[in-house]
Amino acid sequence: MMSDQHTQSVKLFFRTFENHLSRIRDDGKDANQAYRAQVLLSQIALFEKAILEDGGGGGATGDIQSFVELIDIEAFGDLAAWAVDQTAVTGIRAVHFLDQSGEWHCLAGEGILPMRLRAGEWLRSGLVAQLQQAKNMFITYLFGQPRLVLQFEEGETAVDRGKMALFFARLLPIFVTDRIGETNTYAADRAVIAKDPHFCDLLGLIEKAANKDVSILLEGESGTGKEVIANFIHRHSPRAGKPIVAVNCAAIPAGLIESELFGHEKGAFTNAYNRQIGRVEEADGGTLFLDEIGEMPFAMQAKLLRFLQLHEFHRVGGKNKISVDVRIVAATNRHLKDQVAKGEFREDLYYRLSVMPFVIPPLRERIDDIAALSEFFFDKYGRAFGFAPLKIDPAIYQHLVAYAFPGNVRELENLIQNILVIAQGGNLSVAHLPPNIRELTPVNLPERAVGSPKRVWRPRSSYGRNFKWRRGRSTAAAAAGNPELERLLSQTPKNNDELKLLKQEIQNYASDLTLLVEHRFLKDLLDRAEGSMPKASTLGNINRTLLYKMIDRTKHLDD
Repeated sequence: MMSDQHTQSVKLFFRTFENHLSRIRDDGKDANQAYRAQVLLSQIALFEKAILEDGGGGGATGDIQSFVELIDIEAFGDLAAWAVDQTAVTGIRAVHFLDQSGEWHCLAGEGILPMRLRAGEWLRSGLVAQLQQAKNMFITYLFGQPRLVLQFEEGETAVDRGKMALFFARLLPIFVTDRIGETNTYAADRAVIAKDPHFCDLLGLIEKAANKDVSILLEGESGTGKEVIANFIHRHSPRAGKPIVAVNCAAIPAGLIESELFGHEKGAFTNAYNRQIGRVEEADGGTLFLDEIGEMPFAMQAKLLRFLQLHEFHRVGGKNKISVDVRIVAATNRHLKDQVAKGEFREDLYYRLSVMPFVIPPLRERIDDIAALSEFFFDKYGRAFGFAPLKIDPAIYQHLVAYAFPGNVRELENLIQNILVIAQGGNLSVAHLPPNIRELTPVNLPERAVGSPKRVWRPRSSYGRNFKWRRGRSTAAAAAGNPELERLLSQTPKNNDELKLLKQEIQNYASDLTLLVEHRFLKDLLDRAEGSMPKASTLGNINRTLLYKMIDRTKHLDD
């Protein structure tokens, strides 16, 4: 145990160290050091606890010094070496990193990675997860791609493993700023976009089932790509040379679905002037894809069951039996077992359809696929819209993987088109994302504690990035009558550190000025609307959700 005097000395050091970090953060002389200082400040309580509980066996001074040295680290390899060297506190045995060539390397320490990296329990969606195969390993994502694996010592560690993994996740964007160029398609089929290990394993099972002539049932939420999978099954089946015919059971009126599937004879009903070949006959020799099978009327289910048993049917109004050879693939966004239990779907038909059942996971459970699909849609619609080669800010992917995508792949596809239309090609940035995604807290930045005082330092302010003077207008004219702006623009930096400091001040001033403009706008708008939010939304031509958010972020100016 530490003596009381030793304990007080350690606490005094950490208070001094904390004040030192705060000065580095707020001085703004070096943006990277300010960022690291802020991250360390968010973790310093853990470090202090680890030292105090270490027992004070003479190594405490060395451990404290190691945290001071962290401020001066310039390369990520040095950070990895530091973490392994301080394994008594960090608990890290090895640090594995995915380089630009797409190869995993052990940057520091000794350890072996599993052949397949599968995320198990997420500490923070799209950012850090515990590996499913190894509970002592945590994988970190950057810009939608897995880039870092921390391998911890077995047993207890001085610092919580999950918190240490999140600590490294916050530091990673300081040292690594680019995404990896890679192949995003499933190895066996370039028409399917798949990077997620779980989804790739599922595709492997589906590919095996496709080779055998059995019925397949695909279940999953709307927009997960069930029709894409149905086409994948057809391409990998012996029937690939024959047609695949899709029928949306939810889109056909109950009175017409039998005719649509099996066809009808001339005169079978009013306006049946000619014989009509049904979709089942069209698919002869190939695959019949029954989408939204759960919406099929109960009476029609019995007729479909009979066809599946005998592979023969009668056209509506016909007397001759017609035999066909088709493979059935059905899909639904409902839980058919629940419908069977409620008496809404025939049990015997369910078992006929689900010889090989598969559940297609939602996009929120396929984190690795979000960035890959986004790249595909950016390229596809960038070409379709006639835009020049796109330059995409990697931070866009970090925001996308933090979003839950309730509409799954279909929502992502529509979102990419929305971004391209708003940006009109060229350089795409986070500013082009919809407000509900743009205003998510970026998962790779430290969060500000609720109720904490306003800080001078701001991590990578988006206002600062976009703060520009209009062409043709002098800076003197722009600053006229504004003492604060005149003071900022009258300064001439003598070196790079002074330039960074001045730029940071201008960025902060621009951010505060923007809030003031928003506050004046809202005050005038609400006065004209007589306090009515619906009326204010209409008068200001502004979404009501965004209106509430603007009010919330400017309410401190009412004081």
